[in-house]
Amino acid sequence: ECPIGTYKIENGSNKSLCWPCPPEILPRRATYISVRGGVTQSSCPYQCISDKYRMPNCYTPLEEVIYALGGPWLFGLLLSGLLVLLALVLSAARMKFVGTDEFSGPAPTPHESQIDHSFPFLESLNEVLETNRAEESQSHVHRMYFMGPNTFGEPWHLPHSPPEQINELVYEDAFNRFVDEINCLTAYQWWEGSVHSILSVLAYPFAWSWQQWRCKRKVQRLREYVRSEYDHACLRSCRSRALYEGLK
Repeated sequence: ECPIGTYKIENGSNKSLCWPCPPEILPRRATYISVRGGVTQSSCPYQCISDKYRMPNCYTPLEEVIYALGGPWLFGLLLSGLLVLLALVLSAARMKFVGTDEFSGPAPTPHESQIDHSFPFLESLNEVLETNRAEESQSHVHRMYFMGPNTFGEPWHLPHSPPEQINELVYEDAFNRFVDEINCLTAYQWWEGSVHSILSVLAYPFAWSWQQWRCKRKVQRLREYVRSEYDHACLRSCRSRALYEGLK
């Protein structure tokens, strides 16, 4: 009887009659097994090294699916195509169902829209706050713009020095603190850029969707901060604070 991994096609007890089994037939996750009476053909019997692999190629269930679809390269192309198609569908759905309503501020209540004419000072403030768009545009002193493309590597930011047009309307120290708060809000966390980098390698359309979503969240957070949280302490006068929208 020949040792494991060899076979014999001729009769005799001499070990020189045993030939090694062809290695190309043995899967890489298999080992030869012994057979009572010895092996008499070149296709030596074997078994997988673990029960999680399946005969005859000793593949995992996932590998069986991959090779059934044409191998790793073809499977990768099919998977990439499905990911691109899914990303396009999700992007189209987001653009269709997600409008600008999520960034719009709350509508004024009827109580807020009423002007109390018994107090002239309050009436003037209400008139300022309820100025229509045409009149409001005439009261703008200066419009500030963010610097940077709003990406994970270079987020939006404001310069610390007040523009010349509003230099006399703001306190410089308070304005610098306001800019610091804004720049902190616009800065991205390290994990946001890491997720974008990973998606750029694995599925680029998902990376674009991720970046657009995070950018919109930043814009929404900035609007909430300016409208609801910031007290506009950098403005010099009470009337200037009432006209804070001129500094958007």
